[in-house]
Amino acid sequence: MMSFIKKGLTNQTITVNVGTGVKAGSTVTLYDGNNVIGTGTTTGTTARITVTGALTGNPITAETTVNNNGIVKSDRSDSVTQRKHRDNQAPTVKNDKSNRWKQSKCINK
Repeated sequence: MMSFIKKGLTNQTITVNVGTGVKAGSTVTLYDGNNVIGTGTTTGTTARITVTGALTGNPITAETTVNNNGIVKSDRSDSVTQRKHRDNQAPTVKNDKSNRWKQSKCINK
């Protein structure tokens, strides 16, 4: 399970839930297809990974690597699809009285 992922944004920190039983300091790797887009380490039941590049909108998967008297890699997680970045800035409208529309007359000849 991953936190919300937004398409097109850079420097997103993504939280991956690795569940219980994963040794602290284990590595979690995020993939966009087969491309590695970030890695992080586990603390408790999660890992926080900052992805510096803009996400493309492709499904993202995660893989956990644990060193427990030998390297053990998990299967890749189910994919998570990114959502479009939503603009939370409301538009503002300003009435500039110095630039009023001027009426023009239409003359038919």
